[in-house]
Amino acid sequence: MRQLSGRATAILTQLAQRHRGGTVVIGSHGTFISRALIGFGCREVDWAFHRAMPMPAIYRLAFEDSGVRATGPGLAE
Repeated sequence: MRQLSGRATAILTQLAQRHRGGTVVIGSHGTFISRALIGFGCREVDWAFHRAMPMPAIYRLAFEDSGVRATGPGLAE
């Protein structure tokens, strides 16, 4: 799972850099989304979060100079 977190954050960061200032829409399975959120430091994401994730769920990642800000169901604003 740590490898998945690393791969997820790497590809999402690469896409954000490639499309800087734009919007990228990605569809995926909950496991990928959960592991990406964990990789970007979302402390709320655990097994209970993953199991309660609505389907479909929409999460927004904002890549900023200070880091990645994630918003969506179950995440603190």
